Order: sequence, then C-alpha cells, then structure tokens
Amino acid sequence: MTRVLLATVFFSSIVFLEGCSVIPTTSIDRAPIKIEWSERKLALSNLTHWKLSGRFGAKNASDSWSGNINWLQEQNHYQINISGPLSTGSVEINGNEYSSELFVSEEESYSASNAEELLESHTGLRLPMNNLRYWLIGLPSPTSLQESIEFDEFGRLKKVAQQGWVVTFRRYGYVNDVELPNKIFLVNHEFDVRLVIQSWQILT
Repeated sequence: MTRVLLATVFFSSIVFLEGCSVIPTTSIDRAPIKIEWSERKLALSNLTHWKLSGRFGAKNASDSWSGNINWLQEQNHYQINISGPLSTGSVEINGNEYSSELFVSEEESYSASNAEELLESHTGLRLPMNNLRYWLIGLPSPTSLQESIEFDEFGRLKKVAQQGWVVTFRRYGYVNDVELPNKIFLVNHEFDVRLVIQSWQILT
C-alpha cells in the first residue's frame, strides 16, 4: 500500500480552529429536524463505511499541534492519515480495536495493540482512536462506560463523557439526509483537541 500522505496546510494556533466556520462540502444547508434519539441512534449505528477530511488543533501543558486529518472507516477497520507539525512530520495509522500499525514512511512502521498509545509514543499527540470512530459520527462509544450524556433540542448528541474524555459537539450538518458532526471538541486531564470536519462521505 502506498504510504503517500496528503500535503499539509499549517495553521498558526489552536485559537484559529476554535473560531473557524468552515462548512463541509458534502453538507446540505437546511434546518435540523427533531428526531427521537432511539431513531437517530439506529440510523447512525448503520453507518459502517465512511470517510472524512478535516483539520485539527491540539495542545497540552507543554506543546501544541495543528494540521490535517483524513479518516477512512470500513466496518471495524480504520485508516487514518495525520499530517502537521508532528515530530515525525506525518503518519498513517491502520488498525482496529485490537491491533494497530503506524507508518512513518515506506520503510518505517511500528505495531501495537493500543493505537492511542502508539500515536502518542511517536508524536506526543494523544487521540482516543477506538472511541473517536463513534464520536465522529455523533454516537457514544459502545465500548466505553458513559459517565454522562446530554442531548440538544433536536435529539442530537450534545456532550458525552467517556474514558476520561469530555466530548462536546458544537455543530452538525446534513450528509445524505443524515446529520453528522462538523465541529467536535475533546478534553481530558491532559489534552485539549479541536476537530473541524470539512468533508464527509458516506460510502456504500
């Protein structure tokens, strides 16, 4: 598999991401409709093949990161390209909830059972990949205990706390008649992460 990552567009600080208002190119601009959570949850749970492109900003007490993220999900398998001012420049992560492999280049790769720890050990950045695959589509992770959960007036996930992370959903947009998040903030005791999704595709 070719390990050529997308070119990086750098941003000066996490503050820019917090205030940006980019609308995903595949999102339909229309008013949200109130839907019961049970119905919405069922529709979102059926999304097993999708991909997105977006930007991220992250910081902890000693460092900060910003760049691009491209995520392809095919059932339980994910392929994630992260490019930005990382210690390695850019990385690709392939895996599932049981194993993962991180590629720094064609010749250099690393394997581990925990993708979150694998990414942090090589870049300093921590992202909860196994839970994030569900949060990205507006679902609580079924693999982690829900410490708290909130919904907005339209029956969409507004905030969830799981596995030490508090996830806030700041904006949604329609993609193929399904409302998906466009802006997500994640915070734990160490990291503050902001994700702005610019393009969604639901795959068949």
